[in-house]
Amino acid sequence: MISAASSPTPNFVYATPRERLSGLVDQFCELLPPSAHQYSYQLQALGLPVAADDGVVIGSGYLNGQLIYLAAQDGRFMGGSVGEIHGAKMLGLCRLALQERPAALVLLGDSGGVRLQEANAGLLAIAELLRAVLEVRAAGIPVLMLIGGQRGCFGGMGLVAHCANAIVMSPNARLGMSGPEVIASACGRAEYDPADQAQIMATTGAQHRLEQGDVLQLVSGQIEDFRAVLPELIQRYSSGAALTLITCLDEHQLLRQRLQSALLSEQLAATPVTAHTLQDDPLLQVLLNFKAYDWQLRGDAQLVHGELSIAAKRWTLIALRQHAVIGVELAWQMANLVLAAIQRQPHRPLLLLIDTAGQRLRRQEEMLGLPRFMAHLAKCLQLARLADIPLLALIYDQALSGAIVATGMMADQCYALEAAQIHVMAAPAVASITGMSVDRVRTLNGHDPGFAPGVTHYWAMGGIDAIWSQPTAELLLQALLRRSNADCRTWLGLQRGGRSLAQHIADAVLSSAKRNE
Repeated sequence: MISAASSPTPNFVYATPRERLSGLVDQFCELLPPSAHQYSYQLQALGLPVAADDGVVIGSGYLNGQLIYLAAQDGRFMGGSVGEIHGAKMLGLCRLALQERPAALVLLGDSGGVRLQEANAGLLAIAELLRAVLEVRAAGIPVLMLIGGQRGCFGGMGLVAHCANAIVMSPNARLGMSGPEVIASACGRAEYDPADQAQIMATTGAQHRLEQGDVLQLVSGQIEDFRAVLPELIQRYSSGAALTLITCLDEHQLLRQRLQSALLSEQLAATPVTAHTLQDDPLLQVLLNFKAYDWQLRGDAQLVHGELSIAAKRWTLIALRQHAVIGVELAWQMANLVLAAIQRQPHRPLLLLIDTAGQRLRRQEEMLGLPRFMAHLAKCLQLARLADIPLLALIYDQALSGAIVATGMMADQCYALEAAQIHVMAAPAVASITGMSVDRVRTLNGHDPGFAPGVTHYWAMGGIDAIWSQPTAELLLQALLRRSNADCRTWLGLQRGGRSLAQHIADAVLSSAKRNE
C-alpha cells in the first residue's frame, strides 16, 4: 500500500503512472504490481522490450473517504498502447468495479491505441474494454477519463474516452482517433503534417476539444488540480452515470448540429435498393443466401438500411458495403438508424452486415471529432443491447480497425464468412508507427497470429463466435437462439487457445483485490 506523498507532487505530464495515482487518491493500493511479472509473450517473441506491468497500473484508493478504482496508462512504454495483458488488466478492473461498486472508476489515458505488435489481441482488448466501461456506467458507477500525458489519447482509447461520463484534460493534451503519422502515411504530409505542432493542437488539442464540447473541463498540468475536480464530478454523475435513451438523443442532436455547421449531410439516402441495384455486389449474395424476402431497403454506395424478412421473421438491417469508410457522417447516420430501431421496433432483431475499410483518415475528420462520433455509434448499439434488442453481426467481406470495434464487435455475437478479412491497419502505416520495415510487417502478416489478417485468428482469440462458409437462414436463426448479453470473449480465447493470458489476467485482478482486503 502506498500513501499519498507529503512532498509536492510532480507535474502530471512528467510524473510516472504510480506518482499520478498516488497524488490523485489517498492510500493508493496497486493490484497486480510488477512483482506479479505479467510479460507479453508476443513482445518477447519479436525481441522487443517488455515491462512487468505491461504499461498500465491499476488499483484502488480513497478520496474524501470514498473508494475509487483507478487505471493509469504509461505512455513511456510502447506509447501506452493496448496489448493482451494491458487490456486484460483494465478489463479486470471494470469487472471488479461491477462487483465492489466503488464511488467511481477513474481512467488516466496516455495511449496511442492498439499495440500494433499485438494488433489482433489489442483490437479485441479495446472492444472488450469499450463494452465493459459502458457496463460499469449501466451499473450506476461514474466513469471519468483524465488526459494529461505526453501521448494524449488516440485510437481505440479515444473511443473509450468518449464512452466515459466526462473527460478532463490538461491544456497541452490531445485527443483523437488517428494521429498525424497515420494520416500522413496514407494521405501525405500535405493532408496532415506530423511536424506542424500548431496544426496538430488546432486539430486534436485540448482547447479545441473543450470548445467543441467534447471535453468537460481543462485543468492545469498539476496532479493536485486533477484531484481537485474529482469530488464534484463524482457527485454530479453518481445519480446519472448510466447510459440512457435521453443521453444518447441529446448527444445525437449535438453531433447533428456539428455536421450541419461543417456543411456535411446527416440525411440518409432514400434511393430504393433492390436485387438489380446490388448486382455484382457481395452484399446481394449474402441476402440471397439468407433467402431474404419482402425487402424494404434504401441506401447508397456505402450504406444500405431498412427491413426485410428471413425465415418468417422480420429484421432491421444495417449493412455497410463496398469497403465503406466510416467518417463522421456515416457514423452519425448509422447511429440514427439504431436509435430509430430502439424507438420504433423495440423487439425486432437487428442485423449488422459488415464490409468496411476502417475509419476515414482525414484531418477534417479529426477536427470534427471522429472518435466521439464512432463512440456515439457504439453507445447507441450498447443501448439497443440494454433494451433487449437482439443484435447480430456478420463480417461478410472485410473489417478494419476502429470501424469493426464500434460496429460488429458491439453486437451480442459477431460472425464472419471464411473468406472475410479482419485486420487493424495497412502495412505501410504499421511500419511508419512501429519503425519496422514494410517488408518485415508484410512477412509477419503472412504467418504471425498476432499480426496476420484473417478470421481464423480472431475466432481463435474469441473475437468471432463462428466462421460460416456460407450464410444461411438456418445459421442466422441458430445464432439468434444462442445470443447472450454476457461478454465471453476472453473465456473463448482461452478455450480455443488463441489468447492464453487475457482471462487469467482479468481473473488475477479479482484475486489480487481479495488478497489486499
